[in-house]
Amino acid sequence: PPLREDVRAMATEMASEEEEETHGDEALPRRRYVTCVVRLSPEKEPERFVDLVRELRARGTFDDDGRNGDDACVTTASSLTPVLCASTSGAYADDIRARFVEASGGKGKVVADFVDARGLRDVFSRTTLNVHPCARDAYGMTVVEAAAFGAPSIVQGGGGVGCTGLVGFEDAFVRADWTAAAAA
Repeated sequence: PPLREDVRAMATEMASEEEEETHGDEALPRRRYVTCVVRLSPEKEPERFVDLVRELRARGTFDDDGRNGDDACVTTASSLTPVLCASTSGAYADDIRARFVEASGGKGKVVADFVDARGLRDVFSRTTLNVHPCARDAYGMTVVEAAAFGAPSIVQGGGGVGCTGLVGFEDAFVRADWTAAAAA
């Protein structure tokens, strides 16, 4: 899919480095982030990610006790970390960041600086799931960027996010129905 050249170069470099790495049996998984990279504005619906983080915290997903909640069927060596990357300024953005920190119980990580190609690599190479929170988006560049670094995204299904219509890109995302969840 169309991708900025600096991001494509970082992703290609990372893929080459990963091919050369060998991991022992004791290696911990690298991908521990549940990430949202978004402009903090109402039309991007970042509240949806805050609500998701609140729910995941209630289920114990961010616990450090090696078990992800009472209903977990898998125990893990460590928990997931929610990450919000949003350099937007202003009262609305400040409120969303504060609500995110509260929703994560202080376990979330906020990246408030602009994230360049190297920063995207650093975040997405550690991401197990990227959340694209808006129900409608002309393209969905962060979905494509996350995929370039091997991180799948959860997005609105039904064509609400433009990049989901790209041929050969279907394995890079999971469809959700954000609008049905909002109506419930």
